[in-house]
Amino acid sequence: MASDSTITNPLCDLAISIQKNQALRYFIARYFLLHRVIFYAVILITLSPTTLLADETVEQPIQFTHKRHAAPVEEDGHAINCLYCHTYARRSAVAGIPPLAKCMGCHRYIATDKDEIKKLTRYWESGKTIPWKKVHDLPDFVYFTHERHIQRFVFQEGQPVQQVCGYCHGDVKTMTVADRKRPLTMGWCLSCHEQFEDPLVHAPSPAEDWKVVASDKGLMSAAQTEALQTTKRNPAPSDCWECHK
Repeated sequence: MASDSTITNPLCDLAISIQKNQALRYFIARYFLLHRVIFYAVILITLSPTTLLADETVEQPIQFTHKRHAAPVEEDGHAINCLYCHTYARRSAVAGIPPLAKCMGCHRYIATDKDEIKKLTRYWESGKTIPWKKVHDLPDFVYFTHERHIQRFVFQEGQPVQQVCGYCHGDVKTMTVADRKRPLTMGWCLSCHEQFEDPLVHAPSPAEDWKVVASDKGLMSAAQTEALQTTKRNPAPSDCWECHK
């Protein structure tokens, strides 16, 4: 009769060895923890809107100069209102990029000898759209509407358009192609919303620090703006579903 033999399982032996070896257990725990941290860090960096850091320039197919178009006349600009080109901002979630036809309405006749305008004309003549790259891009799970912000601050409170746009976009009238100047994270947005929980309009802080010097005028007189200081407004929302619908 064959003698009994002990049947061993290599995995069980390994588990027993690990259990007996405290240093090995500590090493394995740290190994898996580190890899988990790295994994989630990569995911967050990839998906986060702050993947594009503030002050990082996005290369565009045409070096459109906001300064030339939006700066005041005394600074060699044309003082064009932001809402002339980004016309959807007052009535839509997105601000919109102006159609090429709007650009060519002027540039069929103006600055036609400039290299960047020649590029513009080639897109127009070929019937192609300009492949602009997004600068202020939010994740798909975030809902932001320009309309609500423009309607409140421009049309209800009479703030200058450049000042209102500048809260989130910086002083665009000093830029060539747009750069990202704000982090646009959830915490950053909430820090602004929290200051407007009071139904009375008041001096905003920290948004006060984000104000840019506007060269355009508000839609209201000084007396109307002063009267707003005692006018109740709907408080800014802070519940999740407002932005994560």
